[in-house]
Amino acid sequence: MSDLEIMASDGFALSASRFDAVPSQRQARTVVINAALGVPRQYYRTFAEYLADQGFDVITYDVRGNGQSRPGSLKGFEARMSDWACLDAPGVLDWAKSAWPENKLLAIGHSSGGQTMGLVPNIDLLDGFMAVAAIGGHDAHWAGLKYLPKRLILRLMWSVMMPGLARLLGHYPGKRLGIADLPREVALQWSRWCKHPDYLFSDASLDFAGYANFTAPILAFSFHDDTYVSSHYHQSVIGRFKKADITWRNLAPSDVGLKSIGHFGFFREPLRDNLWVEASDWLGKV
Repeated sequence: MSDLEIMASDGFALSASRFDAVPSQRQARTVVINAALGVPRQYYRTFAEYLADQGFDVITYDVRGNGQSRPGSLKGFEARMSDWACLDAPGVLDWAKSAWPENKLLAIGHSSGGQTMGLVPNIDLLDGFMAVAAIGGHDAHWAGLKYLPKRLILRLMWSVMMPGLARLLGHYPGKRLGIADLPREVALQWSRWCKHPDYLFSDASLDFAGYANFTAPILAFSFHDDTYVSSHYHQSVIGRFKKADITWRNLAPSDVGLKSIGHFGFFREPLRDNLWVEASDWLGKV
């Protein structure tokens, strides 16, 4: 593994890590991992090392305002959530394609990193991508009376707490509240999306052509015990890729012999011998 900087399409420097494929296992495939909101690239290191051992060249990176791509202070830092897909991701894909031009190019998007994949302007570079827990964030997805308290808490956060603190402080101090510190406009844009039943597709400022036109294969994982998004609505975002050949894996933890997976568990060691193998096999056959 080696660390480097990759330029976003507007010239912003992104901190990244490169994992070269084990030579004897090389599969001539590059995988770019797009992180979930507020999750630093180091979280994906063990999984990236696993893929490299299986013969994949892998890139992880921190989007602007997060991880090592974050300035000393987020107050006044200019970034929108859609910038991660419209500016950061395309720069990384271009870099990965030029670094390994002979390889097929694949992506993995975790949560928001998968939700926004259709916004990436050069998504046509991809030969396929894998989505993990990439489900819309609107609270109505949590159907039923037992979820009413959760829905009320989410509505309070999206409508009052997040936009209020972001405007008051010039950023969202989410780390103190169990999420992540976010630039002001990231927090405001995300809260607007989450308040609408169509999530990000309600944002008239965005170009959704990538969802409509993408034709490469997609493997999508969602999990019944996800407490961040509801697996009952697992097609809410990935289902927008109407022309893609989508393989759905909407799983309970017991399906793979575990007690829990949740929103973040896919990238942890307990899944090395089951879902990691499945993911590697799929990526190697695309």
